[in-house]
Amino acid sequence: MKFTGVIAAALTLGSAFAAPVVQKKDSPLETITSLIAGLKTDVASELASIPIVGDVEAAAIPVVQAALAGVLSKVQGVAADVTPLVFGLAVPTVEAEAQSVLAVVGDLKETVTGIQTTVKGFVGVATSDVVSTLKPEIQSVLTAVGTIASPVTSLAFSVINTLPAGSLVTSELTTLVGDLQGVVNGLLAPVDSILSIL
Repeated sequence: MKFTGVIAAALTLGSAFAAPVVQKKDSPLETITSLIAGLKTDVASELASIPIVGDVEAAAIPVVQAALAGVLSKVQGVAADVTPLVFGLAVPTVEAEAQSVLAVVGDLKETVTGIQTTVKGFVGVATSDVVSTLKPEIQSVLTAVGTIASPVTSLAFSVINTLPAGSLVTSELTTLVGDLQGVVNGLLAPVDSILSIL
């Protein structure tokens, strides 16, 4: 009886170590998709604390500074992770993979639009001394948007150039990347004109 108990214990212990579980490693495209989706959520959370209605005075400066610092940190961190992945990625040539790129561009466009809307709203309701105090942080965030948009648009254009011209994904991706570029290019103009007065 003791002998069978020892054998059973040995078999149980042996099987626990026999076949280690292999973790599935995400592909670079899956990682990019996950990073940009996470950025969208994180940035939206930070932007929610920035006031865009009512009169915004000096008491709001620490809250807005913290939110802008959070946005900047998240955008720069994701840009640093995404850029080498994009430039080391084998370009998706299958429409199913291109759908992931479509999701990446869509999520980034939504993130950039959220930043634009919040910054414009804040600058529109804050007193000039508050905007002047926060000008460096605002400009840093707006500049950082370009660092994340650049590799994503490069990826999108690479996909567009490899897929058949008449495909639905190519058409959707072309439209969406054009929209993203429009938001990024227009991001600085309205805010810069207000900031330059100060």
